[in-house]
Amino acid sequence: MRIRLFVLALSLWSLTDALGAGFESIKVVKASEHGHIIAVGYSANIGVIDLEDGVLLIDAAINESKLEELVAWVSSQYRKPIKYIMNTHEHADHNKNNGYFIERGAAILQQPNKSLGLEVQALTSHTQNDKVIFHQPTGWVFAGDLYSSNWHPVFYAGGTAGVKLSADIIKGFGDSHTLVVPGHGIPQSKAIYLTYVENTLLWINAVKERYAADMTIEQSMQDKELRKIAMEFIDIEGNPNCYSSNQFRRFIERTYSVIEQELKD
Repeated sequence: MRIRLFVLALSLWSLTDALGAGFESIKVVKASEHGHIIAVGYSANIGVIDLEDGVLLIDAAINESKLEELVAWVSSQYRKPIKYIMNTHEHADHNKNNGYFIERGAAILQQPNKSLGLEVQALTSHTQNDKVIFHQPTGWVFAGDLYSSNWHPVFYAGGTAGVKLSADIIKGFGDSHTLVVPGHGIPQSKAIYLTYVENTLLWINAVKERYAADMTIEQSMQDKELRKIAMEFIDIEGNPNCYSSNQFRRFIERTYSVIEQELKD
């Protein structure tokens, strides 16, 4: 039976235009008095967390032309300096602006203690150095690219074990009301995230069956069952997206590579 990723997107959070008034590039969702989740253009999701002595930004990597606008927006909302930055992993679309904030007095938080309301768990899954960041006052889990609610999973560093470990970590934070913030796409409930994980494991097992049957990449690309599973990952937000031939090929190729490595291990 196919596992569907059910859509709850806009029922989980509401876009509040007033919060971004005067800041045309910033899309804001306020789910807690302790922080915001924002997007600037096509950036990764950015966490803006209110701490006692300043503001923490999580994955604040945006177009350089928008940085001053972001700083001004934070100042208008919090009346505090940007004091800390954290990254869920080291890819440029999540950390490329670290230097900008460091030059202006911010510091990178690697392993904050619980007195800040933050818990961090490191693992290997999307990359060799992923972090899951949980902010207890908001009830938000920042998953980075361990989760994308509008694209297929990218689990190539940690393979099947990394997918399962990331799910165990995220399940362990918060409760059933916890919001899981993906690297890209709309934040979702923990239940929807876990359905995404189930679908990821379904994909890996289905591709593993084709690999064991000595199917070529081209033959797998023509497999209707594989394409149907793959489409589950980009249907979640109701977008009319579809994989290009090159994108679908790449997804299969990289999954084959994961399977080959796991067989060697």
